[in-house]
Amino acid sequence: MKLEIKGNKNYCATIVKIEQLVPLKGCDNIQKSIILNSSVIVSKDVKVDDIGLFFPLETALTKEFLRNNNLYRDKTLNVDQSKNGFFESNGRIRCVKLKGNASEGFYIPFSALNYIDSSYKIVNVGDEFDTYNDQLICYKYIVIKTITGIGSNKKSTRKGVKKVSILIDDQFRLHYNTSKINKNLHLINHDTLISISDKWHGTSLVSSMILTKKKLTIKDKICNFFGANIINTKYTNIFSSRNVIKNEHNDVLKKSELKNSFYEENIWESANKLLLPKLLKGMTIYAEIVGYLTTGKAIQKGYHYGCDNNTFKVVVYRITMTNIDGQVIEMPFMQMKDYCEKFGLESVPLIFYGFAKDYISSTYKFESEEKFREDFLKKLESEVQGKECKYNPKMPMEGYVIKIDGINESSAFKYKNIDFLEYETKMLDKGEVDIESDEE
Repeated sequence: MKLEIKGNKNYCATIVKIEQLVPLKGCDNIQKSIILNSSVIVSKDVKVDDIGLFFPLETALTKEFLRNNNLYRDKTLNVDQSKNGFFESNGRIRCVKLKGNASEGFYIPFSALNYIDSSYKIVNVGDEFDTYNDQLICYKYIVIKTITGIGSNKKSTRKGVKKVSILIDDQFRLHYNTSKINKNLHLINHDTLISISDKWHGTSLVSSMILTKKKLTIKDKICNFFGANIINTKYTNIFSSRNVIKNEHNDVLKKSELKNSFYEENIWESANKLLLPKLLKGMTIYAEIVGYLTTGKAIQKGYHYGCDNNTFKVVVYRITMTNIDGQVIEMPFMQMKDYCEKFGLESVPLIFYGFAKDYISSTYKFESEEKFREDFLKKLESEVQGKECKYNPKMPMEGYVIKIDGINESSAFKYKNIDFLEYETKMLDKGEVDIESDEE
């Protein structure tokens, strides 16, 4: 049995064991299970100690997986055409409520993989994968769009312009994918130093001043040939969205090339200019851009965070320093916050900073790590689930980011409001793709 992760780890299958089942009032065919600290609607046939696969929201199952497990709503697409499931042709796992009960993922018995290989004997609970015996079974769901330019996967190709990257290995780093806290509670103990901050719904920006390749003159090349010590690097401002570096070739896209793009405006370049004077050599600032474009279009529909029309603001949530050898030092949250205050930048609103147990209560009595984690999750639930965004009336708050604080590592996890997940699902159902998803 060969298990691999070839795509985004946040959208893969996890082997799980059913440990808890909860009856649902008025429901004869379904029940609720708590899987990886998430509420999941499962069949009445599922029993405690069953072993199966859990897929998170906005994961897409492959056509082969759907067809061989008779999961398509359209029974003509299934192997057994006398059976039908509840998946549409895109195989997307949606955030749904059944008789008022939310389901935060999809569970299916491990035997669902029998169509690939039924000879497995040992199954390790907790293993994660999106590829089983070299066959892909799931991936992150993405709405297919036909736009080009910034905000799409198509790269600009100017005739007559040779593109040469100026990046040096281990200097510029995109922000890592933030996993769900539900699956990672085991990483937080009662005495772990953490920060908890608001998660804002905008578009990501990475702005840095890092070492890059320096273009050598003919004179430099000649001197270099004869053994002279010519400096071939320099500090350059490089910036990106969450997944796309915008000036890797020191060549930012022109307005004429934005004609068919998602926003028809390079919002990252505009926001980067605000951060540029604040960047030290070796510094990288990770931030969220919220509000509006200069055209008046919302960066994220319904979410303005107090910005006036045609204006935006940049909210910093992480700062790192990278030395000439590519080693990264993480700026602790309070130091990052102090830096922002000193240089006139806005940092993401801080909810809590300290030992994890004190988030529950300053007088919390520790009994065991297992009990602490249960109480910690309940505290998060009480502050996030069902709550409106205080900056955007009538819109659901997105959630919190929980970060383990340290200078040698940065581990951040997200905890989202189920109402926000439902909102995202509805937007995707309408085909309204935000700029974050479109750049996957």
